[in-house]
Amino acid sequence: VDQTEPFREKILSSNASKDEFNEAWKENLNMAGNGCIFLACVLTADVDSACQTRIKNQILSQTPTDKDGSRVTLIKNTARAYCNFYHFYMGVLTHEVVTAVKKLLGKLENTDGSL
Repeated sequence: VDQTEPFREKILSSNASKDEFNEAWKENLNMAGNGCIFLACVLTADVDSACQTRIKNQILSQTPTDKDGSRVTLIKNTARAYCNFYHFYMGVLTHEVVTAVKKLLGKLENTDGSL
């Protein structure tokens, strides 16, 4: 989440375009994107245990809310921006990665992001 500091407001607003990300943000977006994909995996894991619930709540408690109060918007939008960034720089070779992340984001859409 800390890696999104330079562009967090744009990500939370859902209106960010690739042209708005300058060179200095690319490294942060790369690291934040990988991290958010990991967080999305943890949040959508199909494990029902007290430990898993505590981990999910800890993640969500550290994630800022959007204007509607959702705590998963930053994770979803950062992962989407990362996919666009990855596809832009890697081209056709990204199909499998982007497809897998989009499937993961579909699962995350069903998560309300509440504690």
